[in-house]
Amino acid sequence: MLSKRPMVVGYRISTLTYRLVRALGLIKVNRYALPNVLAGEDLAPELIQDDCTPDRLAAAVLHWFDSPAAVAALQPKYLALHEQLRRDASASAAAAVASLPGLLARGGTAP
Repeated sequence: MLSKRPMVVGYRISTLTYRLVRALGLIKVNRYALPNVLAGEDLAPELIQDDCTPDRLAAAVLHWFDSPAAVAALQPKYLALHEQLRRDASASAAAAVASLPGLLARGGTAP
């Protein structure tokens, strides 16, 4: 997502574990991939458990190669998510470091 390139996400765990987790109702999310969770929509195809097969993974990847318009539509969405995550982290880190000498001089402690 951070490189603004399309992706396909596959998750597969042992069948017993998956069935147990499902039976106990421990899966409480509709989306698993970080871009999808952050966007609140399906940006990257997610192939879970029985859907995560070589044929389906290949088809999902080939979709991106065959659909340049879909890739072009996806890139601004990934850029927006990237900017949302960044939150000017460099400036925030610099400000935190710059405040340490004054904080320590007043008897405070560093985090």
